Amino acid sequence: MHPTLIYLYIHDIDRCLKQEEFTFTNDFVINYEYGNRSLRIKKNENNPYIGMWGGNISNINLIVGKNGSGKSTVLDLLGSNRHKYDYDSKWFAIFHNVGNRFTIEGQFPGLIKEVESARLASNTHEVYNVQLYINFESLRLSVTTRSNSPAENQDIQFLYQSKDSAHDWYTHQSRRDSRATDVRYERKYLKSPSYESIYLFMSKEFTVLESVFTMNNAIVSIRKASSMNALPESLNLEDFEEAGFQLYQGIAEVFLSSNKRQNKINGLDQSHKERFIVSYLEVIVYKGLLEYLRSSGRMEIPPHTLEELKKIQFREDTYRSRVKYLIKLLPILNENSMFYELMYTHLDYIDKKFYTSNFEIRVPISEETNYELLELINYIGDRLDHKSKDQPPYYLNILFDNMSTGELDFIHNFASIYNRVKQLSTNTGRARTVILMLDEPDASFHPEWSRRYIHYLIKCISLAGLPYGTQFQIILATHSPFIVSDIPKEHITCINVTEDLRRIVKKADFGLMGNLYDIVKNDFFLDSPVGEFAKHFFTATVERINAWKEYDEKEIDRIDSLIKSIDEPVIRYRLQECLDDKRIKLRVKQEVFDTQDELDIKISAMERELQELKERRRGNR
Repeated sequence: MHPTLIYLYIHDIDRCLKQEEFTFTNDFVINYEYGNRSLRIKKNENNPYIGMWGGNISNINLIVGKNGSGKSTVLDLLGSNRHKYDYDSKWFAIFHNVGNRFTIEGQFPGLIKEVESARLASNTHEVYNVQLYINFESLRLSVTTRSNSPAENQDIQFLYQSKDSAHDWYTHQSRRDSRATDVRYERKYLKSPSYESIYLFMSKEFTVLESVFTMNNAIVSIRKASSMNALPESLNLEDFEEAGFQLYQGIAEVFLSSNKRQNKINGLDQSHKERFIVSYLEVIVYKGLLEYLRSSGRMEIPPHTLEELKKIQFREDTYRSRVKYLIKLLPILNENSMFYELMYTHLDYIDKKFYTSNFEIRVPISEETNYELLELINYIGDRLDHKSKDQPPYYLNILFDNMSTGELDFIHNFASIYNRVKQLSTNTGRARTVILMLDEPDASFHPEWSRRYIHYLIKCISLAGLPYGTQFQIILATHSPFIVSDIPKEHITCINVTEDLRRIVKKADFGLMGNLYDIVKNDFFLDSPVGEFAKHFFTATVERINAWKEYDEKEIDRIDSLIKSIDEPVIRYRLQECLDDKRIKLRVKQEVFDTQDELDIKISAMERELQELKERRRGNR
């Protein structure tokens, strides 16, 4: 059996949850009583879900509840590296290591009398980590004074994808991981994958996840930054000429100064690729010159620099001659010239058919993986991903076009997981158990993708090639009834919010293959199975019918048409019944009869007619 997180008790973390417990296993029955600070752990010999999710995943647990109920608080407490959650926090988590050995992490040892009696921490506010042994016959606990060693703490590694990290891909934010220490198990954030990994996943692995490729129109775009399309507005080529420098020694026109749509200069045909690359190098040269001018405070290039520039000869106006000339200028003007020379090499490898303009490269994802593009993405991405902060700006951006927000989040989510699992296989001293914590990963997905999410997740982990002897334990917060219907109810924890804002934690009433109506109504604590507007529409329609005093055929027909538009048959029947009753009563009230007998006969006839209508409707239901 692999190490596993089995239990969390939150007494008080100065947030919404107080004296609540969460169980993440079916292998043990855990009872904790705060009144006498006693903890009891018994084996459960009958766990029907062993092996349910395949050989790579030990179990999957869900946490569900309304917004603000505390789902993210639980995940943050377990998965975050901010271990001093609050100075006065009181909580503990239990991990099963092997056999009868367990580990407890937490704050405030006084929550468990055996831990407190061991006098493990002089400062009761510090996070502690202790080993616990249980005699399963007598159920007695014994706590050692020894914490896990750093090596033992490497047995479990947390990977946490918080809700706000889903957009790190776009903003390039980063969070720091924590290493395994003698205090806690190692916590790592499931960070955004590199641009290279995203492209590889989209062009290769994604099609294995989903047989019908829904993003056939997706494009990888390498686009020049806006500052690369022209010189600054405050400068023009004449300014540099006045300073004594003329690009191409005046015998060829500068691409930057020519019309953007013009592909022919002085009889020289130029493809989009050639204009893209040449104009890119031209800007780098001019940016180097601009730094000289700014440093001197006037439009003047130092004489020795000007002399070196003029020594570079330009004799023939061809694409290769231009490139060769510009690259020779770079070392004189830019200390990072080597980086731009390598950039030219990568750009030159890209097939000219992908250069769709003088400013952009566009490669369809639906094509096979383009390894020349992959090398370029890797080279640019090193800078964009902040992996090499000492590198100069490349003035090129990587974009993924023709994709919705949901599609971008889908790729981000699974590429992050896939990339991290692939990394695990290359790590030495790897964890035996990876606790993957995902906070509402399907928030922007179409319901069909939510319905398939658990299937995709299991498949993604399997495809990534998990190292031998490593298993995943997954804890996932969600609002999706489709995801709930994939998980046994014993593995689903629901957090309800009462009217006085207290939180009540309980196991789900419905889970695996449950009816969606039952799941939504019970596990998600909904007040009604229909939208709030529809709920008020029902009440308002009944009140409107009951308020009628006179027979108005147009008004009755209008309400009748509205009722017929309702799709739910039971609700539609109840409203139609209410309308029919009122219609007959108003007709009777407004008709004048000569005798009481005639009136009674008419009432009886209408009552029979009403009864026949009701029976006919019941037969049609």
